[in-house]
Amino acid sequence: MKTVWNLVLALLLLCVVALAACGAPALTTSTPGPKPIKAKLTTAYPEGMSSELAVRKLAELAKDKTGGRLIIDVHSGGELYSREDEIMALSTGAIQMVATNAPALVPVHAGTVALLIPYLWKDYQALTAFEQTPEWKASWDKNVEKKLGIKALCRIPVGPGVTANKIRPINRWEDLIGLKMRASSIIDGAMFQSFGVEAVQIPITELWTAMEQGMVDGFASTYAKFAVGPEADYGKFAMKNPAMIIDGWLLVNSEWWDSLPEDIRQVMVTEVLPEVETYAITEMDKVVDSCIESTTKRGVTWTTMQNVDELRKKLGPFYDFIKQMVGDNTLYNKAMEIGTK
Repeated sequence: MKTVWNLVLALLLLCVVALAACGAPALTTSTPGPKPIKAKLTTAYPEGMSSELAVRKLAELAKDKTGGRLIIDVHSGGELYSREDEIMALSTGAIQMVATNAPALVPVHAGTVALLIPYLWKDYQALTAFEQTPEWKASWDKNVEKKLGIKALCRIPVGPGVTANKIRPINRWEDLIGLKMRASSIIDGAMFQSFGVEAVQIPITELWTAMEQGMVDGFASTYAKFAVGPEADYGKFAMKNPAMIIDGWLLVNSEWWDSLPEDIRQVMVTEVLPEVETYAITEMDKVVDSCIESTTKRGVTWTTMQNVDELRKKLGPFYDFIKQMVGDNTLYNKAMEIGTK
């Protein structure tokens, strides 16, 4: 009899457990999502510059469009690498992404000098038309993509340059004669010397002291930087004619880029990069007018050189020097063909 009661109790207990299980919520197990992919992006552009703002927008869009699967950590102002070191850091994989410009590529790709021929490109459209030619694409593929293992994902241009000085306004190129101008490169130095300007080699970190002491009268900058830096406090006479129009790109380490999941790359290519490039080019166009307006309020006098064609003729021997720097006659001739149209 005791055995029967024990059996009955056991059955009742099983029923209670079963009923409780039916009324209780089912236990669920969640599978964690894929770990976010993190990338470091370095740029020498200072905070607030239009190109730097484009990089910040890139990071925001990448996180949003990929649902947090790609996180881009932006380091601006040369925090991680200087302009001189960033390309090699990218090439070796020490960094995954870089936002940089044409001058930074000259030491590793001489053909980039073709983009920097002074007083050749009338606007950014002419410059990019050259970059669409088979001659330029072949040069870039050979000397950057294959040699350095770097891809250009989209354009983040700096835009037109500014020449400023503290002595006098420049209405004709002859007004430059006798000025002492800071030369930031071999190209600058040779250009200045070709029309009677003393070229002074001074590091950017020493420029403002040199301006105050009279060692230098002026310098070359860009509209984007002139608007946010101390340049307008020193260069009170600025010339609108751009000696150069500087292109720039978002570059990535090819091996890292190719290792990304296909769906992330697809989102970047179709949804993120086109928006970033459009934003960057739009900001480049806007910064010219906004720079002139803001710096005029700071006491800068803006002028336009009236005899640019005469200046180009004066630069004839200098252009021959540039041709040697490019080191590719086909590439140089194509640049001159498009730039002089």
